[in-house]
Amino acid sequence: MRYLVPLWLILIAGLSLAPFHIKYHLGATGAFHFYDHIGVFLITTLLVSFGATDSWTRLARAGSLVAFAVLCEWLELAVYGNFRFEWHDVVIDWTGVALGLAISTVGQRVFKARRGRDQKRRTQASAEDADALKIKAVH
Repeated sequence: MRYLVPLWLILIAGLSLAPFHIKYHLGATGAFHFYDHIGVFLITTLLVSFGATDSWTRLARAGSLVAFAVLCEWLELAVYGNFRFEWHDVVIDWTGVALGLAISTVGQRVFKARRGRDQKRRTQASAEDADALKIKAVH
């Protein structure tokens, strides 16, 4: 995971700055390219949220992706110069971030709840085992 996220972000930035003909051959243009934006930023949010220990950390990481989305669009404008800033792409990217954040938050809560139940069961089982050993020791 240590190298996956930076490499993934470099790939996104590279694809974002790729010439139109490359994007066209990859199928990253046209009416459905908004789904690509949502999917890429949803996956990216899940990747950066992995291992986050609390909601604030996940939120901060998601916020950095919001800034990354703006940076990518700004770089497209700076590199190609003749395009206008595509705020609609940024909003779609933010939608992917929001969906990824929601999924990672729900997943984290489910994981914590399940882990808490398992810990409670282990504690109960340990207490029952200790009681059973006490009973055997008395007899």
